[in-house]
Amino acid sequence: MTANSLVERLDKLERTVEALAGLPARVAVVDVQISQLRDEMRVGFSAVREDILQTNARMLELQEDTTTSIAHMNAQMRALHEETTTSIAQMNAQTLALHEETTTSIAQTNTQMRVLHEDVVSRIATLKEAPGRPRKHR
Repeated sequence: MTANSLVERLDKLERTVEALAGLPARVAVVDVQISQLRDEMRVGFSAVREDILQTNARMLELQEDTTTSIAHMNAQMRALHEETTTSIAQMNAQTLALHEETTTSIAQTNTQMRVLHEDVVSRIATLKEAPGRPRKHR
């Protein structure tokens, strides 16, 4: 090996050692930054976790409120259904009664009309047969 080559190698080694001498300080800075990042992420994740827990609690409240509202509406709907069914049954009974009454009235009217018709036919026949009554010719 030549002296020049040895000197060059020694210079190169010194520069490498000088560059490496600053490395622990840089590693310490990175270590601090990683620790800060961990702390920030822990705080952030804790906040997100708390938000999720609050959201879940609110959703459970809303679910309970919704379930209660649905149960109340179902009860109201059952009551309305019963009222409607009762009203329809009453209306059906009234309609049947009116139908029977109407049928009876129509039968009575038909009977009265037949009696009146027979009476009129009888009177006409009596008038035609009456003695001394002049007949009209057409």
